Amino acid sequence: MNDVFLSLTNVNGQPLSNTTCTIGTTQQVYVMLNYTSNANNTPNNCRLFADLSIDGNVTGINAYLGSIAPGAGQRQIYGPFSWTCGQELILDRILIVWRTGGSSSQLASYNCGTYNSAQCEMPGMTVISKPLAVQFTYKACLVGNNLTVYFDSTTNGGIPPYTFAWDFDNNGTTDSTLENPTHVYTTANNTAKLRVTDSQGLTNTYTLAIVSPTELMLSETHVNVSCGGGGTGSIDLSVSGGTPGYTYSWSNGATTQDLSNLSAGTYTVTVTDANGCTKTLQVIISGGDATNPVVTAPGNTTIQGCNSGSLATAGLLAFSSTQTTITAAQFTTAGGSYTDASAISSITYQDVQSGSCPTVITRTFRVTDACNNVGSAVQTITIQDTTAPIIAALPAPSSISCPATPSFATATATDNCGTVASLTFNDVTTNGACAGSYSVTRTWTATDACGNSSTASQTINVQDT
Repeated sequence: MNDVFLSLTNVNGQPLSNTTCTIGTTQQVYVMLNYTSNANNTPNNCRLFADLSIDGNVTGINAYLGSIAPGAGQRQIYGPFSWTCGQELILDRILIVWRTGGSSSQLASYNCGTYNSAQCEMPGMTVISKPLAVQFTYKACLVGNNLTVYFDSTTNGGIPPYTFAWDFDNNGTTDSTLENPTHVYTTANNTAKLRVTDSQGLTNTYTLAIVSPTELMLSETHVNVSCGGGGTGSIDLSVSGGTPGYTYSWSNGATTQDLSNLSAGTYTVTVTDANGCTKTLQVIISGGDATNPVVTAPGNTTIQGCNSGSLATAGLLAFSSTQTTITAAQFTTAGGSYTDASAISSITYQDVQSGSCPTVITRTFRVTDACNNVGSAVQTITIQDTTAPIIAALPAPSSISCPATPSFATATATDNCGTVASLTFNDVTTNGACAGSYSVTRTWTATDACGNSSTASQTINVQDT
């Protein structure tokens, strides 16, 4: 016998040396003996020995073939057995022996001397390389509505080199020809497809649904350093979403999730999940502060009005003789500012009013930080009354007959800041007594508490008839 070799086929007789398969699928295969016999007589008592290795697991084959008819042929010698796509098959230590001119009955026993050394064949090792198995894995990172997917082709078998055709949304269009591309999805429920062609022109595909992880999220609670420098701070970091497990990289070199024994300062952590997705969070540890806040009060101002009630009309904080709390935004809007090493816990103001013309309000702002350090600054608000009283309209000029005595109506006056301090009058006579016609004019003067005054007059003409 000559041209003796072994091959592996599937259940349809298709050789596994040039095919494709879907990774992980299992099928039944057979070991086949291929031969050409140039003997005139039929070889008898043929037997085959070989080692079948499946990914390193070896099974010994001892197959009795009986008589082999002259000519070329193929004989099944082992199988079927289960083979999973991706496994490499090796047929090694192959020995084919036979006898000629003897009985065709199977030998009841045999040993190394039973067969003539001229009646054997030792074919070379047969390796069935992995069929072209197309596959890929991916890692995905979600940030908002953007899903970034990092594809990794794990295609094997066939005969490299490969060419790649990626269809990220499985719509029949090639989106990338890179081996390991990256794609950003903005929609959900996507499916990706990879088509690979090897150097023989064999083509196979693999399709996989893209599952989005939840977004990697960070939050924390922390303890500040005790005021005055005593004690230490700590950070308790919480991580959710993404793909566990997580790794941690802190700005101070730590790689643990939580931190303790911290001094005051700023700490930044970058968390990386199993897919390589990252998220960064900054934490400020305050404390150890024995310095008062530096406070700048709003600028001094003068307004026109009567008293503390004019503040709101002028757009200022309302008058308060008791300590009143305001927000940082209210303080800033009013024109104040502050600086401090610690967080601010409260801002208050309190007013003291003095004088009347003008009225002076001394407004003290107090800023207290988390360590109970207090800084203060004073704003002076001057309320100036410059509006004169208003005298009600007096009667129009009138005439009487001499010798009657003129009788004048009493004037009334009002003031924008309260009551009128004084209301006086002065009479002026023109051209003397009843020797002829004359007139008397009475002029009223109204004065308020701040010395603002106004005048109004009325005249009576006296006629000698």
